[in-house]
Amino acid sequence: MKKLKKLITLALKDGVISDRERELILKKARILDIDEIEAEMVLEGMITDHENGIKTEKSVEINPDSYSI
Repeated sequence: MKKLKKLITLALKDGVISDRERELILKKARILDIDEIEAEMVLEGMITDHENGIKTEKSVEINPDSYSI
């Protein structure tokens, strides 16, 4: 799940999840053997948190050099 959340965080950097990014996220979820409905729920929750400016302890921050911080 951590890899999926990291991918979602990267996709949310510009504040929008495009159709192409959503497709990639769900494809990655299938590869990671994460249920599609669960992946959608995580994705929607992270989008909502991002829109509301909420960061959780488990949020992954990525700097422009792609190093986790």
